[in-house]
Amino acid sequence: MAHRKQVRNNRTVNSPASLVGSLPRTPCWAGLMLHFGKSLLIGASVMGSIAGGYTCIRPDVSVEPYVYLNEREPFSVQFRVTNLGLLPLYDMTFSCRVDTPPLHNVVLTNFRDGQFPVSRLSSKESTITSCPALFGLRPLPGDMQIIISARAPGWWGRQTWKTRFVSRPDAHGVFRWFPQPVDH
Repeated sequence: MAHRKQVRNNRTVNSPASLVGSLPRTPCWAGLMLHFGKSLLIGASVMGSIAGGYTCIRPDVSVEPYVYLNEREPFSVQFRVTNLGLLPLYDMTFSCRVDTPPLHNVVLTNFRDGQFPVSRLSSKESTITSCPALFGLRPLPGDMQIIISARAPGWWGRQTWKTRFVSRPDAHGVFRWFPQPVDH
């Protein structure tokens, strides 16, 4: 293609029309696909950042049998509650739901060895709780849930965690509490 040249002030200049014609042409759909791909990549990056941030700071607790107050009475167990999250938890309350003979679906709320709820549990810190409904029961196969409720900074409302345990004999024939998946 021949370039048209214009003369301005004794200088030869390529005209804009001649420059546009010399550039390679990209099909319209390719430009749209490139724009869509960039938008998709930006959106995926934003979503990944949000998901990663949630995973890093989401509140989480663990509950595990800690100590048996009387080895001959396995239902006299205390449970250790640990804050696994990076942020502190506030106004932590404890409940337990027991379904073991002779108690069926009995729920006790806001107990903790006669104390009131824990006002603050820092990251990686633990506290001890028990389920008073179990004291004095004879060891039988049963089901129990420890339910923890707390406020976490930056989260809407209260968060709730349920940990389910079943009692069954261990290798020595002594009944113990074993963690199980929670049935919602």
